[in-house]
Amino acid sequence: MNIQIRRLTPADAELQKELIYIALWDHPDEPRRPVNVLEHPVVRAYYEDWGREGDIGLLAVSNDRPAGFIQLRTKECVTEEYASFPELSIAVFPEFHRQGVAGILWNALCEEARDQFPGVRLGVHPRNDAAITLYKKLGFTVYAHPPGAYPQMVLHFE
Repeated sequence: MNIQIRRLTPADAELQKELIYIALWDHPDEPRRPVNVLEHPVVRAYYEDWGREGDIGLLAVSNDRPAGFIQLRTKECVTEEYASFPELSIAVFPEFHRQGVAGILWNALCEEARDQFPGVRLGVHPRNDAAITLYKKLGFTVYAHPPGAYPQMVLHFE
């Protein structure tokens, strides 16, 4: 499979929202949250006014079709300790799963982000075992699990 990486731009807003919705993973035995969750202020913080200073977004494209995305944005954090670390969002369209797209996106993002940030952080659904396993393999560790919130993980760039 041939994957090209390009920058996520404000013109990609609808595609970015679609991929953020995919990133808002729900366990298969839970009802899928409604698409209007994208308008919730906490979720809008991931895409609203995209292109601000510090925003990094990359789109994977295969044969002129979007395959997935990865982005970093500095936003509200559950702890002061990691407030300067941008939050990672990543999603791959189902038809591109298990084809290395996430790894390609991750490597491309790290090349750029290492020089700008001390590390990255993310929240992950506690039942998303595949994602948690991947994040741990990449070197992420859990730094907080606030009541009513997803486990928060962090990776320090060396």
